[in-house]
Amino acid sequence: MFTKGIAKAYGGQGVRANCVCPGAVETDALRAIRAQVAESRGYPYDEALERVMVEEWGLNAALARPGQPHEVGELIAFLLSPRAGYLTGALINVDGGTDF
Repeated sequence: MFTKGIAKAYGGQGVRANCVCPGAVETDALRAIRAQVAESRGYPYDEALERVMVEEWGLNAALARPGQPHEVGELIAFLLSPRAGYLTGALINVDGGTDF
């Protein structure tokens, strides 16, 4: 509602407001968790974070993996570009298709 309210209140002045809602994104912190879990539990490195996401965090993402920072960044770059000139008041999930 906050984003939509800003979009409606200031849209006539050329202000666009959108909300980006990222899911699990493999930043340095999650990459460290991946390494720690792989080492401590003997999981393959490439599967460790994905297994924790599902088994412990309940993040059943349709894409079955965490997002990458550049994927969120590309969405934000699009929103800031003229190509998104008519997009305002939107709530955009960039979460790989999680259940919630």
